[in-house]
Amino acid sequence: DGATELTAAGLRGIRGLVATHMKIDSGFENAIAAALGPLADALVADSRDEGLAAIEHLKKSDGGRVELIVADVNAKGAAANLPNIDGARAAADVVEAPTGIISLLGNVVIVDDLDAARSLYTRDKATAKLTLITLDGDVLSESVIRGGSQSKPSKLQLVAERDAAESRIAEVNSSLDRAKGELAQARATEEAAKANAKEALADLNQHDAQLAKNAEA
Repeated sequence: DGATELTAAGLRGIRGLVATHMKIDSGFENAIAAALGPLADALVADSRDEGLAAIEHLKKSDGGRVELIVADVNAKGAAANLPNIDGARAAADVVEAPTGIISLLGNVVIVDDLDAARSLYTRDKATAKLTLITLDGDVLSESVIRGGSQSKPSKLQLVAERDAAESRIAEVNSSLDRAKGELAQARATEEAAKANAKEALADLNQHDAQLAKNAEA
């Protein structure tokens, strides 16, 4: 497909998958994946010009189609003036990403569950104009409701799990390195103690021999 072709081509300004350019607070991966929809599988372009160049490359090479998110844009902030409802927060507040990605979340609110969504609608009717997404990935907009059960993890969740595993591996390796250093120090201390004991024993034997010689005299 187009994403594979562009990744292989190594074009300037095409960074890679959206999922690898986002840092999402733990527990919100499914909600952000639902908010982005198919764009969670898009590529990130540094600028509009480089994005256009990438599309031209695909046309010339018959490399398929792709969706690109332009990283460098003037993004609006998180959804403002939200009622103070437990279990509701602006989607942009749980993500660190290029501004082009953040801009896609400007009208998105993440709620813990459907009950929190009901409470938000009851408190402020204007929130019906926003897109509400539950932690399970249910999407609630003014005219469309999409949701239900889900067992397959999202790509964003898989990336988060991979990053967490890599972080844990780094911690374990660091602990192993510290343990190796401590073991080496302990062995060095042990060898020094053995050497001191051997030297002390030699001095003691020499002293005993001198006493025996003096007694014979």
